[in-house]
Amino acid sequence: MGTDGKNQFEIYLAPVLLSEGWTSVNLYVENVVAAFGRQYPGVQLHDLSPVGEESLGGFRRGWVRDVEYPRAIKRAAGVLGPNRDKMLLHVLDHSYGHLCRAHQPCVVTCRDLNHYVLPSLQGIRLLRWKRRVEGMRAADRIIAISAHLASEIREILNIAPEKITILHHGIDLDVFQKVPEAAIDEDFRGLVDLAKDHFLIVNISTNLPRKNAGTLLKAVAVLKALKIPVKLLRIGHDIMEGEDAETARELGVGEDIVFLGNRRPDEVAQICSLSHVMSFPSAYEGFGRPTLEAQGCELPAVLADSSCMREIGGEGALYHSTYDHEALADQISRLISDAQLRSETVRRGKENVARFSWDRHVKKLMEIYREVMEAA
Repeated sequence: MGTDGKNQFEIYLAPVLLSEGWTSVNLYVENVVAAFGRQYPGVQLHDLSPVGEESLGGFRRGWVRDVEYPRAIKRAAGVLGPNRDKMLLHVLDHSYGHLCRAHQPCVVTCRDLNHYVLPSLQGIRLLRWKRRVEGMRAADRIIAISAHLASEIREILNIAPEKITILHHGIDLDVFQKVPEAAIDEDFRGLVDLAKDHFLIVNISTNLPRKNAGTLLKAVAVLKALKIPVKLLRIGHDIMEGEDAETARELGVGEDIVFLGNRRPDEVAQICSLSHVMSFPSAYEGFGRPTLEAQGCELPAVLADSSCMREIGGEGALYHSTYDHEALADQISRLISDAQLRSETVRRGKENVARFSWDRHVKKLMEIYREVMEAA
């Protein structure tokens, strides 16, 4: 059985269904698997993802997630027969916490508790989500991706501190680094021209209410009123197709939004390298990956002073009161107009981002796996 020669147990990963369309979760899985390949090339990671679920929706996706997935985990354990206690299950997202009930020993990664804190689900969907998340109690260890989140797990779910380990995500600095203009893809040459007479503010986000796009739109309106030529580059979901579209139209900033859609990590790095400021005004995050993506690309970041944002951004970012659009506009304006402040923020950002590594992440994961298996 495969780990690294020090232990004899099998690692089974339970990712979320690809049909969920959760980009950040899928990237997390890719980064972890790639880092395992570098650090533990002899280790086989078994993927328990149900086959053929990529295009599922509605009731069928829920059935696969809630019924067929747990059954598949139990079948995998059954195949091992008397060696089933050598099977370590790692559930890779809290919203699939119900899978922890299907097998122990089990480790689960909790990435946020957003619908407890700022819910965007309602009624039966919210109740079902909470029921799945509360399944994490069956795990032997819960990995919290920030200290702030660890405190929420203890307080909201009433889980003992000794069951929780804080383990920050990493960042791939081979990808997220400053890209010289000469290396920019042809697809983004229009942004190169746009940056000649506009200041580009990049925002990597979805249209969930907690992402607080309205505050950013109001800040853009303030900057325009000050005659500062800005354009808002949106990576992710189209603001003009979300709840904040009317706000954008009322403020007269709809035409100042450049929608770039979902992008590969290397493309995000190019866009960040062409931009002047990254704004991340989210009212709640479990970690906040865009902060590190910006810092790796030497792009100064302005973050909401909420949840874990200071824990992750450190001294390498500027902060604003979460819903204060004037404060956000002021911080963006300072970074645009003050070259020394910009340079210092970039320098501190590079120092901060060095704290995060996927290779260190998986080394700690292996330690956790061993601890759980030894105690099983």
